Amino acid sequence: MRKAYSIPTPSLYHLYTNSMVTRRCSRGASKVPPMFFRRPKLHPDTIKSPFLRLVYYQILVIMARKQGDYESGKLGNKIYYTWHGRQCERSMPTSVANPKTEAQQAHRSNFAIISRLSSYMKEAHLVGLHWHAVSEKNSTYSIFKHLNKDCFTPDGQVDLPRIIVSRGSVERVEITSASIDDNVITVTFDSRAYGGNATDEFFRFVYCPALCTGRLATPVPRSAGLVTAVLPPEWLQPIPNTQEESTPAIPQTDPHSLHLYAFLRSTYSRTSDTIHLSLPV
Repeated sequence: MRKAYSIPTPSLYHLYTNSMVTRRCSRGASKVPPMFFRRPKLHPDTIKSPFLRLVYYQILVIMARKQGDYESGKLGNKIYYTWHGRQCERSMPTSVANPKTEAQQAHRSNFAIISRLSSYMKEAHLVGLHWHAVSEKNSTYSIFKHLNKDCFTPDGQVDLPRIIVSRGSVERVEITSASIDDNVITVTFDSRAYGGNATDEFFRFVYCPALCTGRLATPVPRSAGLVTAVLPPEWLQPIPNTQEESTPAIPQTDPHSLHLYAFLRSTYSRTSDTIHLSLPV
């Protein structure tokens, strides 16, 4: 006589049967019952047998992969996460070494600064790093922080000329001149498409470090060769430490200048590397 396990419905037998039917239906059946795509509402703590609990975890992973809905979070002493589009799991560490050395504290401080800077420059990297993030199956925020984690001077300030807001295989354009007259910025760039296309879009992002804010202007075709934009009046006479309380200041090099970041984007959303230019106010 088989031993009966006290398991709330749906039971492991039903879960296993549903996963088998789902796989059979996906191979050639014309219609799959909707119930087979629902996540079972069964908590693993109610399963007494370790073997059945392991089977339950395996069925969850199979069903999650079939549905395209991956597990994420902490469950018991296991942590489930997604890495490059794949379901992964790891065990919780029994002990965490946190010596809080000087180098460790400096790295944490730099990472926090870059995280804030990524929010200030989000308009630029959401466009410039989009293709790079899609190919890496990651977010533009993570890509931005990874590329700029070492853009610091020895005294701990953000080296703004080294900041990367765009990266790609498109041949970048050369800026011939940039000037500010009253509150209008004029940028002249090479309109000749050597290895690119004349229809490529020219993006420019102006960042004001004194106010910790930036603006992404409307793109123009590469064939234009000239673009102008109106800047806010307060950007031309920035006063340090005038940020709102919700906008914390970060240590940056050359805070009294405007920084121009430009890049190209092709018709297939591929981008070029970042072009930086400092504009004294």
